[in-house]
Amino acid sequence: MQSPAFGGQATKVWRRSAQGLAVDDVIRAEGGDLEAMQRRGSEAPVIAARALELSRGWLHPRAAVRYVVVMGRKHHKIMLEDGVPWALSAVQADQLSSACQLAAVVCTIGPQLEEKASLEFKRDPALAVAIDAVGSAALHRLQVWACQRVEQQAARRSWHASLPLSPGVGGWDLVAGQRQLFGIVDAARIEVTLTASSMMRPLKSTSFVLGLGPGLATEGTECDLCELADICRYRSR
Repeated sequence: MQSPAFGGQATKVWRRSAQGLAVDDVIRAEGGDLEAMQRRGSEAPVIAARALELSRGWLHPRAAVRYVVVMGRKHHKIMLEDGVPWALSAVQADQLSSACQLAAVVCTIGPQLEEKASLEFKRDPALAVAIDAVGSAALHRLQVWACQRVEQQAARRSWHASLPLSPGVGGWDLVAGQRQLFGIVDAARIEVTLTASSMMRPLKSTSFVLGLGPGLATEGTECDLCELADICRYRSR
């Protein structure tokens, strides 16, 4: 194993601009197709544009990131630098078997947008749904950006990154997985907490881990790990 590049570090906070979202991003987050809606003369694109304009001041994208060194492996477990044994699901074992380090990441756009969408729902449900979709699109954009930044840092050592693995996906137990991740990364630095049932607050938050190392496979997408991949209408959108 090479000497660790990022081990021993505390949680860092990365901030991302909320600019750059388009109407097409919002429509796709709602499960629609912009061109098809425009051909039908649907009002959805107009509503999405209004939601985007209203939401610009309600998005506060941030990521909490911590790198930890994999000290060893035993059976279906990896031992992290903190002395914490991490039991692996079959999918995790496939993705992380040769990882030298893990990057644990929690992303959020903050609570303001979901609060505004909830207040709007009684007055204009369609607009509220579009505002919520703005949040989903922004969170997805943040996750992609955080993954790319981790990959870029790994590439400086000629390392690769695994697919992002999230609790509740690919056989990783949701409750245990969230507790594992939040035991590594200090998500309180971006004001994300877990409920007793291991749901994240704010709701527009996501968590995942990437394995890092010189010999990791990089093919496929996170959709390949999901049990709903064969029937999901949004696969790899």
